[in-house]
Amino acid sequence: GKGLRVMAAATKDMDPNDFDPDGDLLAMVQDLQMTALVGMIDPPREESHEAVLAAQDANIRVRMVTGDDVVTGAAVAKQLGIPGEAILGTELAAMSEAERLERIDNIGVVGRVAPEHKVLMVETLRKKDAVVAMTGDGVNDAPAIKAADIGIAMGSGTQVAKNASRMILTDDNFATI
Repeated sequence: GKGLRVMAAATKDMDPNDFDPDGDLLAMVQDLQMTALVGMIDPPREESHEAVLAAQDANIRVRMVTGDDVVTGAAVAKQLGIPGEAILGTELAAMSEAERLERIDNIGVVGRVAPEHKVLMVETLRKKDAVVAMTGDGVNDAPAIKAADIGIAMGSGTQVAKNASRMILTDDNFATI
């Protein structure tokens, strides 16, 4: 697990006159000829590993909640020194509250999350009497940023995320926290 993002490229022979850009484009994604798979890496910032270690030294537990695939998230978490089990957001949501409360301490990465999974993570940690800080940059992060004790938005993030937060990282750098 290097945490690569994979992009597929494919082709399809068709008559250009049959193409309607306003039509059902999903219907065209049939009978494609695979031409390539490309692995791309989006490495964490150099200072992120040290920031995670500094947080851990201060008894702050860092977790990764990501829209990325859980395998990619787990690989990046390993590079950063974030311990714990990696699960899907749907797995977290499918657990009973009692099971979430029992397992949350062992979860380090939640992948393929929807906005409601992020909120569920924050609420579960708060029920365990944790003080929760949440960082994010998108509209989909805003509900969890607002639900956290300390909501942090990235400076380059959406206005919705910034409005939900109590702090804005103008340099977009986790290490600044």
